Amino acid sequence: EPMATREGRPVKIGEREFIVPRLRCGTNRRVSEIIEEIDGVDVKSGKLADTQRWFDGHQRAICELLRRNYPDLDVRDIEDLIDTDAVVTTFFAVLAASGKKVDDPGEAASP
Repeated sequence: EPMATREGRPVKIGEREFIVPRLRCGTNRRVSEIIEEIDGVDVKSGKLADTQRWFDGHQRAICELLRRNYPDLDVRDIEDLIDTDAVVTTFFAVLAASGKKVDDPGEAASP
């Protein structure tokens, strides 16, 4: 298990605790691009591809937010830790721990 190399705030994802580094401009841009890609995906459509794209986007964003402290972390590591009903909550917990001010819409947007 890779050790965090920088200061940050702890967040538990599944059974693991991660130290989330402060958000940098490049990370903010990459995470914003990922979220824009999945914004408007109709997860209620019943289409498996839409639902999977929505989950994948959030998991990629979480991985990106952690990457500075965990450079070897892969999105597959994240997807194996998060229950499907906790994807949005986990994303917003990690985003908030990075120092970004956000309004958490809760689980209403979850599939």
